[in-house]
Amino acid sequence: MEEGKTRTVAVDDVRGDERWLRVTWHPDRQTIVFSHWNGSVCSASTPVGLADATKVTELVLRALREAVDRQPNMSGPAHAPRRDWLEKLRRAARPQMAKVMALRHRPGSSATEPTDPTTEQAAG
Repeated sequence: MEEGKTRTVAVDDVRGDERWLRVTWHPDRQTIVFSHWNGSVCSASTPVGLADATKVTELVLRALREAVDRQPNMSGPAHAPRRDWLEKLRRAARPQMAKVMALRHRPGSSATEPTDPTTEQAAG
């Protein structure tokens, strides 16, 4: 995760009674720990490696996709919050792409130097 972003998420248990789940990213161990809490007492924890964490992520995304597919087809301004939620989900699930840079040959050299194609087009 980027510096400054939280590495812990707390989620209320739907059964209530002060139960909740804490999910914590531990970059030093490359694990995500799922810990079950009852009030201020941790009753269980499960460290999960990143390879297996992708399975959890896939399950959550599949569940969200199925939930959205089962909703009636809504369109129009009254349903903008649903579209906003779907767009947030798509952005979160979409892999981050690196900035693409073209390599330009430097005169008098066998090396190339990176250039930003967006500024090259604007200048040309």
